[in-house]
Amino acid sequence: FFFHAHAATPDAQESRGLGDVYKRQTNTDWRYTAGADKDLATVGSFNVYGGGDIHYTTGDTLSKDEMRLSPFVGAETSMGTNLTPFVEVGYDWKSLEGDFTDFDRADSYASVGTSIALSETSSLKIAVNREMDKEWDATDTEASLGFTVKF
Repeated sequence: FFFHAHAATPDAQESRGLGDVYKRQTNTDWRYTAGADKDLATVGSFNVYGGGDIHYTTGDTLSKDEMRLSPFVGAETSMGTNLTPFVEVGYDWKSLEGDFTDFDRADSYASVGTSIALSETSSLKIAVNREMDKEWDATDTEASLGFTVKF
């Protein structure tokens, strides 16, 4: 079981204004995650794992806070130090209209990054996340920085 929190800043959006003036906007969202993962197999020097998360998300780009359920699968390899590069894909079901009991298919994602072990129970995760729609078509790219504590 683990707890993870991260802040993400999506790609800057170009928006049309008066006189065809473009401006760059950035928003900040906060996602708090609890979940569990399990090692599934070892392939060469890669550890293949799977699991699931439950997320609570709030921030500038949301009109109402939302809850998400996210199964995922990934692979990681230790670099012999405290660095562990990883790649992960998953799918999200999210609550509708702020109702935390009504869920529907939301989107999918792929992440590439590295986890930096700070201790046996905590790590810092740096990643580039590619957000995609229900059909796995790309919609957004964001960088994230997260802190994980394992219980």
